[in-house]
Amino acid sequence: MASVYSNLTVTDIEKRLKLMANLSKEAFSGELPSPPSSPRLQARNNTQDKARASGRATAGTEEADATESATSKKRKVSTRADDVGAQTKERRLSDSSDGTISRSKREDKNQSKDTKRVDVRSLHCSLEITLPLDRRWDKDLFVSTAASFRARGRSLKHQGDQRLREESTMRIGSSPSSAACIATFEQMDAVLLYVYSFWCEDEAAAIDTGTPGVIIAANWNTIFGLLKYVCDCQERNGFPALAGLCRLIEALVLRKVSDNENRLLQRRLAKLVASSAAIANTGSTYVAAGQSPSTPFGDTAAPSPASHHSAEVPPGDLSSAIADISSIMRKTVGESERSARLFAQARNALSPSTLQDSFPDVWQTCLACSTVVEPVRDALRLNPEGFGSSSCVTDDAPSARWAWPLDHVTPLPHYVNFGRALLREAAARKNLKFQLAAITSHRS
Repeated sequence: MASVYSNLTVTDIEKRLKLMANLSKEAFSGELPSPPSSPRLQARNNTQDKARASGRATAGTEEADATESATSKKRKVSTRADDVGAQTKERRLSDSSDGTISRSKREDKNQSKDTKRVDVRSLHCSLEITLPLDRRWDKDLFVSTAASFRARGRSLKHQGDQRLREESTMRIGSSPSSAACIATFEQMDAVLLYVYSFWCEDEAAAIDTGTPGVIIAANWNTIFGLLKYVCDCQERNGFPALAGLCRLIEALVLRKVSDNENRLLQRRLAKLVASSAAIANTGSTYVAAGQSPSTPFGDTAAPSPASHHSAEVPPGDLSSAIADISSIMRKTVGESERSARLFAQARNALSPSTLQDSFPDVWQTCLACSTVVEPVRDALRLNPEGFGSSSCVTDDAPSARWAWPLDHVTPLPHYVNFGRALLREAAARKNLKFQLAAITSHRS
């Protein structure tokens, strides 16, 4: 330090001491401060600073632009992503909605099936399937009921004929009018009432003779002409199901008549066999009586002419009886074949799908009755008078039911009730002013 101050004057030393005294009392680093730069260097540094500032500004602008473009790209990408996400979400929503709709449709279908099942189950209660108690029928009740149904059927047939005559004089055209349709419906109802009347007369005859299954063939033979006429009218008026009902009734009547003729034929053949056996036995007796006793040589005498004549051929009425029986057999075979054809045609016209689509009330009643009503047991409990005046099934009496399925051995009262229900619903679907005929008998 002494060497340093030795070259200075006292004045310089004092000035420096003053300067050192004015220094701040901060920690002394031991390093001297940098000398101030020259003006030229400072100007150059300012220029460089400005250039660097402008460069930084430009770079900042470019960076901002790049950032903005990147941001916009990101926005676009995000927008596209959002769009894709939205579309995907929409597709998912649509798929889920479609799935929901399809599931809802399936659920609706299942629910409708369940509803149908429930309807069928609930129909047992709403239709009052429980039939009335079996009333004790006697011959007089059968006869009086048959008379009531026959009289109502006859008046209904005449009413339909009168309506058709009036309509034919007032209307000229190819398409059937509502009055013509109502007339054929009345005649169809008359057929069903006739069928029930004839069945009651057959039951009365069975009680009277003590022979089950006996029929009055003269009654049934009168119904074929009316059946054919009504069947042709129903086909012409555009009611194939009712035409099928006519064929069904005709098939049943044909089978009934054919079975009765076969029974009569069997009895006749039995009598014929018995008579031919008696004739043969008589002839052998004559031959034995005409023989002479044996000669000592063992020869027998020839039979007498009388005994030979009696054993030669059957009498003339036997051959005529055989010819008559052969004719009856041909007739019954033809009736049986026609009955089978008509029954097959009626089954196609009244198939379950047809009933389900065109006659839903009848079809539901069929399903409801299928496990409750027995064909033979409940035949006497049914009553065609039990149909209500309205077209609603629930207004019918419990006796206006039928067994299901129907076949060729089902008693006829089931077919009568089924046919009347079918007739009523067909009229209701065509908005025809038709009502089933009311019958007043001695059953109630």
